[in-house]
Amino acid sequence: MTLPSLPNVTTTSLIVDLSHYEAVANLSIAEGQGNVIAVFLKATEGATYQDSAFLTLYDRARAAGLKIGVYHFGTARPPTEQVSNFVTTVTRIAGGLEGIVVGLDIETNTMSPDNTMSPDQADAWAGEFTERTGQTPLIYGGGYLRDRGGAAGHPHLAKCPLWLAEYGDTPLVLPGWQT
Repeated sequence: MTLPSLPNVTTTSLIVDLSHYEAVANLSIAEGQGNVIAVFLKATEGATYQDSAFLTLYDRARAAGLKIGVYHFGTARPPTEQVSNFVTTVTRIAGGLEGIVVGLDIETNTMSPDNTMSPDQADAWAGEFTERTGQTPLIYGGGYLRDRGGAAGHPHLAKCPLWLAEYGDTPLVLPGWQT
């Protein structure tokens, strides 16, 4: 997968993750300070949820001239339903997926642990998404995914770039990914 280029990337460049929790973010100010170069916006979760701030944040990010990524927070719902929710929502808001980095967030669903996406479901989501769109999603995951074997034995996940959710001093690459 070739990710869209990010101009003027430095060690202090920031990519900010935003959702309805940060709906008041002033992206023009963030971009104007020079260190925020892109945003990653939550678009959907599960089979039906659409983030209430996605449209507003998407419009603000475009107006600020920021690069935009969008992600889906995976749940235990059938992957096909989740891909449909995501693709439909992003297409409606952004007009399509071209030029947008797409991610799948695979973490413990702290609000409802029994509704957490399994690695098998994530693999099916990645395969379904790629088949429908021709794009390979980025996978955002860390300890939860590591404890369940990472991409090992999951051919669709193994083809996806990994965005490691690691908050310690020494990042540990997940099984099935080289980097």
